[in-house]
Amino acid sequence: ILTVDGILDRWEIDHTLLDVLLVDDETGLVIGRPYFTVVLDKFSRMIMGYLLHLAAPNTETVLRVIERSIRPKVELLKRFPKVEHEWRAHGLPARLVPDNAAEFHSGDMISGFDELGIEIMYPRSRGPEMKGSIERFFRTQNMGFIHNLPGTTFSNSKKKGDYKSEKHACFTLPQLEAGIVKWIVDGYHQTPHRGLDLKTPAQVWAADEP
Repeated sequence: ILTVDGILDRWEIDHTLLDVLLVDDETGLVIGRPYFTVVLDKFSRMIMGYLLHLAAPNTETVLRVIERSIRPKVELLKRFPKVEHEWRAHGLPARLVPDNAAEFHSGDMISGFDELGIEIMYPRSRGPEMKGSIERFFRTQNMGFIHNLPGTTFSNSKKKGDYKSEKHACFTLPQLEAGIVKWIVDGYHQTPHRGLDLKTPAQVWAADEP
């Protein structure tokens, strides 16, 4: 069993295609579902960084989200004045757990992580349990936020029923990003977590922060 000794010991990274349709800022026409790339600190369950994007994930996506995860979030939060809490998560991880997608095997990315002293832990081909926490986060976000938005596609046709996602779609990418950041910082980070003995991710991070 892989043990985690503290914050910044192990991060999990993954992408998901969000279950919501977005519209273009100018035309109002539906432009499709966005991808969401997230980095999560295994010990505290804090979200270290994210990237919301319309193009399929690639190496640049990974490097941008890792850079955002390492940096303090004070400047980032200036873009989102409705967020009430601090987002204290930042720093350099010891280990990073991706999946086996091609963008995590780029030579440039691996050498960049080597220079930073970050060990990449590739899972076995059938070892998704290494990234269990981030997959649970995506489920929590779907149930608590994404599936309640106008324009949601839900997670399957049975749940969707006769809901017309295209007809109800109204969020632009910047509007969705503002909603997601507020949900993460003021919602998810402040909610007691069973895996943390009912402490919140924000409390666990603050208690372990140097």
